[in-house]
Amino acid sequence: MSDIEKNDELELNEATPETEGDATATAAHDHDHDHGHDHDHDHDHDHDHDHDHGEEKYEFAQDPVFEVDYKGDCAYDVKVTVAAVNLVKETENMFGELQESAELPGFRRGKAPLKLLQNKFSKAVRGDAAAKLVEESFKKLIDDKDLHPINRPEVEGLQDMVAKLKEGDDLAFTLSFEVAPRCDLAQYRGVEVIRPVVHVEDKDVDEVMDGVRGRMAVYETVEEAAQDGDQALIDFEGTIDGQPFVGNSAENYPYIMGSGRFLKEFEDALAGKKAGETAEADVTFPEDWRNEELAGKVAHFTIKVNEIKRKRVPEFNDELAKEMGHDSLQAWRDSVADRLKQDTLAQSDRFVRSHAMSGIIDNSTFEIPKSLLAEMTNDELNAIIERERPGREIFENEEELAKLRERAAANALFEIKMWTAHGEIAEAEGITVTEEDLEREAESMAGSAGVAKNVALSWMMEESRRSATHSNILQKKVQDLVLAHANIVEKELTDDEAEDAEKAEDAPGEE
Repeated sequence: MSDIEKNDELELNEATPETEGDATATAAHDHDHDHGHDHDHDHDHDHDHDHDHGEEKYEFAQDPVFEVDYKGDCAYDVKVTVAAVNLVKETENMFGELQESAELPGFRRGKAPLKLLQNKFSKAVRGDAAAKLVEESFKKLIDDKDLHPINRPEVEGLQDMVAKLKEGDDLAFTLSFEVAPRCDLAQYRGVEVIRPVVHVEDKDVDEVMDGVRGRMAVYETVEEAAQDGDQALIDFEGTIDGQPFVGNSAENYPYIMGSGRFLKEFEDALAGKKAGETAEADVTFPEDWRNEELAGKVAHFTIKVNEIKRKRVPEFNDELAKEMGHDSLQAWRDSVADRLKQDTLAQSDRFVRSHAMSGIIDNSTFEIPKSLLAEMTNDELNAIIERERPGREIFENEEELAKLRERAAANALFEIKMWTAHGEIAEAEGITVTEEDLEREAESMAGSAGVAKNVALSWMMEESRRSATHSNILQKKVQDLVLAHANIVEKELTDDEAEDAEKAEDAPGEE
């Protein structure tokens, strides 16, 4: 572009002191006893804690004691006390496993005396035993209290306690974590929903056909002077104080007259020129120009016009219709009208679904975990920047960035509320995604994409898309239920209302 163009596992913070763990691993050799913790975990918006409730439950010698402190916004601090007898039991178990595989100088594998291992690795094994008890306590907590964490707990106070722990002392620590969003759901049966009455008029058909005709236009060389809409093929070269600069020149550049892509002084110099003529222009770069080295400076350009081309738009006739795959101009019009009707009906359906769920959300109350809202706000902000300002350095403008972040936060909050409400209704009504649902979705996708059904199903069920596929189907089934019991009122929308509805559909949560 020319420079004159505009344009995991449980995250045990401090859980295991780094004392003799490496030595223990060395002694064990093949003993599969991991003293580290993998802190990487996938965060998706299903927020299912990956504790397998089908696995064999850990047997405590004495159940831990929980003091639950709900902090609001789905955040918990839980003080946990694990009786000393559990630490003794777990330490003994770990030493038993270690003894079976340990290799120490002077002893065959598995023959090292327990006392020697205890003297050498006591601190490290005790730390591992404490970490194990923290993990099992957390599992028991979420089972007993029916909690649904969305993140791994932070563990406070454990490292100091393990370091100072004396024989017979209980293990005490605090778990801090957040749970999935909560919703006090409004009545979702019998809601009143507006269905826009949609019409396809001749002007709508004309607009589509004009657009197609415009895209089929060709540029033809003319001898006349350049005018708005013409394509001027130009060479240009610019200097500042007699010196060239980055992006200062091009050859046979195709510039559309009147497009405003070049700065005004440059385009004014081109106006009215014919092929073979030249022009001079002094162009002042704005103070806020994207290239700071050019901002506020005056560049002198020499321009040569190589060729002028004018757009020729094909006429509306049967020949054009045949190029578009139709027997006649009327057949083409009928086809466009039918497609527009299908599109407007689909748009009306999307509006009804969105309007119904938005009404339920507006009348419900939610508790949202702060970390989730922050994470999704950042994701939405990045999506907005990528979608609306690709390649543009937005972060140098703090005011604009703040406005975008405000939009992103509103969108993220709305999205969280939306899938939370869907989830609550699905649970209340026993709505699930069945194999038949997946088959129907694959069949629909196959028809739209023109591929085999099994290909569509495989694509839908790829690991990266499986969660989204289930979520989309579940949401549609929830909306089907809501609409089946809704009071749907048909209404003619004004132009302003229709425009607002379209904006609301495209950008939920934005004002």
